[in-house]
Amino acid sequence: RMTMNNWTISRRVIAGFAAMLLIIVTLGVFALWRLMGLAEDIVYVADNSVPSILTLREAANISRDNLILLLQIDPSNTTDRNSVLEQKISTNGARRDELIKSYESLISDAEDRRLYEEIKRTSDVARASRRRALELLKENKVDEFRKVQQEEVIPEYEKYLKAIDLDIDYNEKLARTYADHGKKSVLFSVRLIGVALGVASLVAFLLAWQVIRSTNRALKDITANLDRGALQTASAARQV
Repeated sequence: RMTMNNWTISRRVIAGFAAMLLIIVTLGVFALWRLMGLAEDIVYVADNSVPSILTLREAANISRDNLILLLQIDPSNTTDRNSVLEQKISTNGARRDELIKSYESLISDAEDRRLYEEIKRTSDVARASRRRALELLKENKVDEFRKVQQEEVIPEYEKYLKAIDLDIDYNEKLARTYADHGKKSVLFSVRLIGVALGVASLVAFLLAWQVIRSTNRALKDITANLDRGALQTASAARQV
């Protein structure tokens, strides 16, 4: 029967190094696999969740600024102040539209898509009500302007801002989910790698002990055979 005791010394050393190399490669592959899973969570949070939240918050802040600017318009004011306010509203609106459009590339799933479509819908309604109010202002229909402002513009803006807040909350929920998964993955990986390293160390020790033990036994057998051969040669020499 072929056992390690029957192997040559070089074969035993090679087998021991090969086993150690296999253990090292296995641990490296396992650690790499766990790191890849962790990297996916980190990349999602960094490249999707954070930009999504920042984009939506900026869009919401711009819309709130526009609502404040609209409320600052004085129908009885005949100076250029109203024109300046309207220009700021227009500039802010262009930036807000740019942000909403850019968010489409950050959509995560079907629910995020649904919330995004609701943002666009309420944005269009709020913009239409604001446009109607400003047209009434230009026609010097002060009472109608104030009525539309209170009954349409403000409520529609509130619906629009609520839609953005809902999508922000959803993205924050996704970010927490991925962050928690990454945290659990790190803790699990550390524990598992620690256990695997302990087992690998034990196996490596046993392999090394077995190789050394079998090699020493082979060397002792060789030494004993040489001693016996030397004694037999000496005995034969004396007899001659």
